[in-house]
Amino acid sequence: MKAAIREILIFVIVHYPTIVIAPNQHVLLSTDDESEKHGFMDMDFFYISFIISYLSVVLRNATVLFINPHWRKAWLHFIE
Repeated sequence: MKAAIREILIFVIVHYPTIVIAPNQHVLLSTDDESEKHGFMDMDFFYISFIISYLSVVLRNATVLFINPHWRKAWLHFIE
């Protein structure tokens, strides 16, 4: 359990350098001018994660409709 928490903390520190985890478990945000320009969310990460999520849902639906002919007929009947 402690190893998993340590790995999560290392991941956060490496991938999000604007966040510093102090030993007493308080989260301190750095005061970079760059973080103030872009707001609280990294928009590149948001767009990439949104596109990946969207494509996974589309591929899942296509796979389900390809495998199950009853659901495919129902879906095609529904969209007509």
